[in-house]
Amino acid sequence: MGKQWVQHISGKGEKWEVKRNDEEVWMVIGKTIQPLYFYLPKSEYHFCDPPEQWVDVTNQCAILTGSDGCQSVEHDGGTRFVTAWNGIDYRISKIEYPYGVNKRSAFIIEKKVSG
Repeated sequence: MGKQWVQHISGKGEKWEVKRNDEEVWMVIGKTIQPLYFYLPKSEYHFCDPPEQWVDVTNQCAILTGSDGCQSVEHDGGTRFVTAWNGIDYRISKIEYPYGVNKRSAFIIEKKVSG
């Protein structure tokens, strides 16, 4: 059996990986460096889909300029970002990173990992 996940019955909030299914509680794995376990009441949490996972593919992308001067992004020599851009398979995320004593911003392209 694969990993199981639970979330609050409201459908909002964190998704938790189930470590053990006890009679009245879910034993879940906390999000820390070392394994830390929490117990969530089954009356308030139910099974859900796993959380989405995205990977940074910015370094695998190139900007192309067409004969009409329009630009598009291509991922890994194949997938045209503009045609694949549907908010489901790819997304653009803005990140901040330190630059000396200041911060700078950049955009990265992420692709959804199929589960």
